[in-house]
Amino acid sequence: TLPTQCYLCSLPAKDNYTELADGRVLCARDVKSVVLDEDEAHRICQDVKITLDRQLSRFISFPDNVTVEPLDRVDLQAMFKFAGNDFVCPNVWGCTQRQTNGNRVSYKISLLRGLPPPVLKATCAHELAHTWVSENVSPLRKATMNPDAVEGFCELVAYLLMEALNDEGQKE
Repeated sequence: TLPTQCYLCSLPAKDNYTELADGRVLCARDVKSVVLDEDEAHRICQDVKITLDRQLSRFISFPDNVTVEPLDRVDLQAMFKFAGNDFVCPNVWGCTQRQTNGNRVSYKISLLRGLPPPVLKATCAHELAHTWVSENVSPLRKATMNPDAVEGFCELVAYLLMEALNDEGQKE
């Protein structure tokens, strides 16, 4: 009957819980296992890119023109609200935006604050795969591709990273 539940383990949180700025609650146990520090999130994402570049260098290379920004859930979900899109996934962990300035293209990856490190790594890898698709698949080809094929490719990249890191839990 407790009104607060931990967003990670879904158990009621009675004492010593942490409430994030977006209203999510972390129990005392789970707050110890998530990434809340922005510098740590940037370091983890940089490590992910280095690992993927090494692991997949024979096949693909990921763009360097990428910035990473940890966001709260409210801000992250607001990125998906636009005319004609009334569907919002309750578990959005990341988003990639392509930005242009004249002839210069860059990417902004937004990642949900408060994820456990393995989830953050997999999400970062998934979003980096979106940047690769944007850089390497022609607009004509993208227009004919099923969105599930793109998402499947991005999940495959995340899976390959988790396999390289021997993270069986996240692979499942």
